[in-house]
Amino acid sequence: MNKKLILLLMMVFVSACFVTAQVKGDSTLRKAPAELTAEKVVNNYIEAIGGKENLLKVKDRTTVMAGNVMGKAIKMTIYQKQPDKMRQIIDAGTFKQNIYFDGKKGIMEVAGKKLDVKGKELEKLKFESSLYLLPELGSLGIKLKLEGVANVNGKDAYKIDMILPSGTTWVQYYDPETWLKVEESKEINTPQGTFAQNTFFSNYREVSGVKYPFTVN
Repeated sequence: MNKKLILLLMMVFVSACFVTAQVKGDSTLRKAPAELTAEKVVNNYIEAIGGKENLLKVKDRTTVMAGNVMGKAIKMTIYQKQPDKMRQIIDAGTFKQNIYFDGKKGIMEVAGKKLDVKGKELEKLKFESSLYLLPELGSLGIKLKLEGVANVNGKDAYKIDMILPSGTTWVQYYDPETWLKVEESKEINTPQGTFAQNTFFSNYREVSGVKYPFTVN
């Protein structure tokens, strides 16, 4: 049976247009247990949030996030549908941005202009659009690397590099006790330059058999 999910999340910042460079606390890495691999960490995460079977049941998902950036109310709505289709709408009052991905082509619409998303940005958009990214990493040509144990907000977390086919790397951090993802770092290209966008996840709740973070900041 197909599942259509509607998620209402709380967030602090929502878009590359509002990103500032952030610095983590302790960047010193320690060795992870010898028997542990990046694949084991990600598989444990998949099980922790509900398992592969439940993840693959989701065919259509709507995520609504609301928060504030420098005192300005922001709302982001993300529509996702298999296979790999997405529409992202950012509404910040006078500023509005739409991003579309139809499975092959990406378009960004801002200030009345439409721009084609190309190159590495198109690759990132493709993978961000997928509802089944983690269960299908191998077939997508995405590699994983366990870097070690990092410090995230005063707690240990396994640091995993997710390396896309182009070489673009997304960095993710997983709690060694719950196996839930607690942080993610991505490079974002803006007119002001390239920044590291660090996103923190907490307040996981179950929706139709899958746990999602309801606080994103």
